[in-house]
Amino acid sequence: MLTSSRICLLHARSSAHYLISPKPEFPEAVSRPKNRIPKPRSEYMKPDQDWPSVWPTSRSFNATVIPLPIRQGYPAKHSVPPWKHANAELIKIPNFFHLTPPAVERHCKAIQKFTTKWPEELHSNEMCKIHFPVEITTSDYCFSGPSIRHPEARVVTLKVHITSLPFPDLRSKRKLKKLVGDRLNDDTGFLTLVCDRCPTRKQNTDYALYLLTVLFHESCAFEEWEESEKLEEDEEEFVWKKNAVRENVYKLFQKIKQCTSQTDDQSFLKTISDELNVDFNIEDIDNINVVEEYREALKTLVDAPKPTQQLNEDFKSASLKLFFNKKVCLSS
Repeated sequence: MLTSSRICLLHARSSAHYLISPKPEFPEAVSRPKNRIPKPRSEYMKPDQDWPSVWPTSRSFNATVIPLPIRQGYPAKHSVPPWKHANAELIKIPNFFHLTPPAVERHCKAIQKFTTKWPEELHSNEMCKIHFPVEITTSDYCFSGPSIRHPEARVVTLKVHITSLPFPDLRSKRKLKKLVGDRLNDDTGFLTLVCDRCPTRKQNTDYALYLLTVLFHESCAFEEWEESEKLEEDEEEFVWKKNAVRENVYKLFQKIKQCTSQTDDQSFLKTISDELNVDFNIEDIDNINVVEEYREALKTLVDAPKPTQQLNEDFKSASLKLFFNKKVCLSS
């Protein structure tokens, strides 16, 4: 049985053995350099570098390549817009870093060998409009959205001057004005067609040219009912033979013939009577001088887009010559 003194002796011997025995030798730890993150490429770029070689084509935004202090996004309260690094607003929108002036100039020089010289005859804008009368206008948009196709980019506007269309006669030109309605500007003479029905710009362009072709050929076509069923209100200009004024003038001269023998002052009546036969018709009054003057003054006044004081005076003078020249006795 171990006594307490014996236990203390054994404990002392083990402690002494632990203190006297040599410590084990371990290999020394090798020091390794820390992994350092390199600086962005944009901080090493020189101002005179070849930028088209850095950004040659269209691509998404890369903050480590663009050496510009760009910010984009909604700023926080009492702060500035977010920095370009890890900026989703800059990544999801298209950019034009590949279309810098040096890049465009280099691209033009590369394709110059495939181009032809500008025609010497087209030395001004007026000559270009004569040889290329059709003008097509489209719009491109840069916006933030799920698709690069803007809904309004498909809209195509076709514009052409009405004098550039080879109409065979005046009737065809007037018919086209009826067909297009308010799409034709009477002040400038330009016909404007806006097409946005198709989903793509190419389809709307083809549809606009198709509409112009159909309108031109339809206006040149002639149907018999166009003249037989055409009323005075449908005329684009004043027509003397269809107007009620001509019938009234004819009735006036019939009364003048009747009262020629009932008046003492027959100077004006004799002048009119000598120019007319005894049995005259409505066609004969068109050759009388006072009637021709009245007809031209009335036609000029009615067809004028904006009546002027001079036109009113000319019509007044022609009316006085025809209806109130001296004293004319008209029997009822």
